[in-house]
Amino acid sequence: MRRLLAYAAVFLAGSWLPLIGQVAEQPPGFSLGRHVGECLVANCRIFRGVLLTRSPVPGQPVLVRVDEMIFGRPDLPKTVALRYVDPKQIVKDFDGVAVAWGVGGGPTFGSEAPATVALALEPVAGVGPGEPLLVTSNERITAWIRSLASEAMKVQDAPETISERVAMIEQSENGPLAGYLFTYLTKRLISRDLDLETSLLGRMLDSKSVPTHAVGDIVMELGVEYSSLSSGARLAVVKHFSELTQRADDEVAARGFAGLAQIEYFHEEVRTMIPPATMVKLASAYRALVRKGRVKQNRSLDALLGVNRTPNY
Repeated sequence: MRRLLAYAAVFLAGSWLPLIGQVAEQPPGFSLGRHVGECLVANCRIFRGVLLTRSPVPGQPVLVRVDEMIFGRPDLPKTVALRYVDPKQIVKDFDGVAVAWGVGGGPTFGSEAPATVALALEPVAGVGPGEPLLVTSNERITAWIRSLASEAMKVQDAPETISERVAMIEQSENGPLAGYLFTYLTKRLISRDLDLETSLLGRMLDSKSVPTHAVGDIVMELGVEYSSLSSGARLAVVKHFSELTQRADDEVAARGFAGLAQIEYFHEEVRTMIPPATMVKLASAYRALVRKGRVKQNRSLDALLGVNRTPNY
């Protein structure tokens, strides 16, 4: 239930906008990788085919001929009927299927127009069984999907190689792969090894493959699981959050303080885990962000950093 609510919160906050091209994302592709990742870790099929319906009508099925399986067992019929929803409906009433038809600008309808489809066979990412998670004619996105499917199959065959995939996004910028890894790690697919999961997520915080808006999602995940971690893993999380607060990007720094506030509220031990010299730097950065209006003064942070609760710093 917590995962479902978290997913809903992400979309209500507008994080689906990069998927449909309404918001630029740097580096590009993280939101796509995250979205496709929902399919790659669930019971889904991804295929390349041809749109047989030339002019879609909202509420009526769109027929797609299946030509090539990209991911999943080749057990689909030769023709698949997909529920169609006008992507513009998103602005009035969220529907996961509407997002599916808007990814990357959506498919190009016409005479045997090509399309890449991610089809859910179980409830996933806001769509039901037999509904599309993604339908696009965008060749760049299709190339990304093929690459992600290839990486997902490698991880399926050898889960222990997930650390190698994280190393890949540390060494070179790859937004789509980073998005997929975020989904994979937060779906708890590593035999419930929370220490390993949080270690890998923490490493992702330092990767240029992760856009600023996603830093907050990683911080939230680390904070949620903090209570279940070993003492060593807890110390690593506190260090990650402390390092974020020192970033030049105010938004990223604010995410670091949000993480510290989240865990300090329930765990006063946090203040014993930060060296005095670091605490001085944190207090200085905190005051500066409060003055700028980038961070709201917070009782947990005031207590942690030894800051007096006054109207002005």
